Amino acid sequence: MARLTLTLRQPARFGGRSKGINVLETEKYLPGSVVRGAFASAWVLRNGRPSGPECTGSGREEFIRLFEGGIRFAPLFAGPPFFPLSVVTHKPGGGEGCPWRDVDLTDLRAEPTHRTAVERIRERGCCPACQEPLVQLKELLGVPPLHRRTSVAIHEEGVARRAQLYTRETFSPRVSFVGNISGPPDLLAVLRDLGEIRVGGRRTTHGLGTVRIEDAAVAGTPERYGSDRIVLRLASPGVFVDRTGRPVRDPDPDELREVLGAEVRVERRWTRWTETCGWHMASGLPKPAELAVAPGSTYVLRCDPRPEDAALLRLAERGIGLRRHEGFGDLAPPPPLRPGREWIVRRYAAVTTLSRYRWWTTLVERLTDHAEGRRTARELRETIRGMPGGLERDMLLEVLDLPREHFTILLDSWRTP
Repeated sequence: MARLTLTLRQPARFGGRSKGINVLETEKYLPGSVVRGAFASAWVLRNGRPSGPECTGSGREEFIRLFEGGIRFAPLFAGPPFFPLSVVTHKPGGGEGCPWRDVDLTDLRAEPTHRTAVERIRERGCCPACQEPLVQLKELLGVPPLHRRTSVAIHEEGVARRAQLYTRETFSPRVSFVGNISGPPDLLAVLRDLGEIRVGGRRTTHGLGTVRIEDAAVAGTPERYGSDRIVLRLASPGVFVDRTGRPVRDPDPDELREVLGAEVRVERRWTRWTETCGWHMASGLPKPAELAVAPGSTYVLRCDPRPEDAALLRLAERGIGLRRHEGFGDLAPPPPLRPGREWIVRRYAAVTTLSRYRWWTTLVERLTDHAEGRRTARELRETIRGMPGGLERDMLLEVLDLPREHFTILLDSWRTP
């Protein structure tokens, strides 16, 4: 397993559908099929078409090994992958005073309070604390700002066509997309040597990017849930069919049994359908539309006997379903759940005992400068280590490592009289 990082050098747009009149949106991530096609195009530019006279027999064999199953191209994301559909959250603006913000319905911990809360959410679909309805997160989080440019269609005579304006969404240069790529070391070395690739449409002026492939730990390993269950979360669409070839929403139990070495049964699922399609650049034809399970779909599987750790790693590196080498059926790690405002403030409540000191206001001002990028964490750590107090001082050092969103929530509460 390796980690692939693509950094754009030019604006780029990845498929997507028209929104409204002449507005062309972009996908908010790079599907594995797009990554595969970009590498294949770069290979052809260097070595020639695998069916052409300029490409030798060994070159054709290498092409087939690279792009017809030898390498599995996973999707690339500029931020976190899709949130699992098993995660529910408050609607925007809601849940300000609740102990939690995101709740994973697969999470039934041993604590009675937590188990009871999750079971009530499953039954009623609302927050036990504020009674507000909870909804699934279906959008990607952490997507960089998109650039919109409006242009006019040009007539063959070189003048603007009347009433033909187009607005395109694009990612700006210097945006990086990160994901997994797996395959034999010799094939990964071939991809490393290709250098720059082009992704998306308008490849003469858009989509140029540099790639970096580094060894990395296996991501997306199924999470154990109790003694005999595992949780699978899809980072990309999953293509599952039954014995007659018809689309189904659950992965094939025979496939899972072969990989995990255990009998597998889907105990609980959170899924929705989606349609996948695309364009095959080599033939100049559209790809057939495929009915698939949407990314973020989540399955709780009961296994008998308990799968070994090596089997879970093998499943994560392999993926599930059909067309895996095109990026379908990639597995995602557990989501980073966002705690609610009340939980964050309560977790670090002991720090507020330092407000009795005269330098408390100055400290909050310096922390605010750090949150806004005007002061480094290293400088603040040196200041905090020289302060009195044991637990409070250690908590302040821990606060400096919090995500920016949590850090800002704490500062707002500390500034409130």
